[in-house]
Amino acid sequence: QKLEFQAKNKNITVDLRLDPLFPIQLDAALIIQVFTNIIDNAIKYSKEQLTIDISTQNLNKYLVIRIKDNGIGMSKENTKRIFKKFYRAHTGNIHNVKGFGLGMSYVKTIIQAHKGNIVVESALGKGSTFVIAMVLHSAIFKSGKKKKLV
Repeated sequence: QKLEFQAKNKNITVDLRLDPLFPIQLDAALIIQVFTNIIDNAIKYSKEQLTIDISTQNLNKYLVIRIKDNGIGMSKENTKRIFKKFYRAHTGNIHNVKGFGLGMSYVKTIIQAHKGNIVVESALGKGSTFVIAMVLHSAIFKSGKKKKLV
């Protein structure tokens, strides 16, 4: 409902490309919050013709989720700091985006609690791609080693 309100004046296209079903252990309510925060930011920081591509891929022992938008994008400095608590990217003289800089820090905390990792790739004027990697369920119990996911 919140996303519908945010999107009311924007023409949004969502493209889903999902690999077949995969076993993964997660807290559904928290993962929904991850998607809500990322998509909410894509809507807030976009122009009127927004495209969001969401894809999943089973890669070895990991589920890789990509959420890509064609929004306003971020500078390299902002991408380095986006997951820090209370950090808010500067948007120039735009005052229509409210928040405390906690959303993306919360997203990272949730993903890490699920033994995953999240990174962002972005370019000003071209949009952003959030890449989330989480261990598939069968791999959680077979491997005692931690690996870099993304």
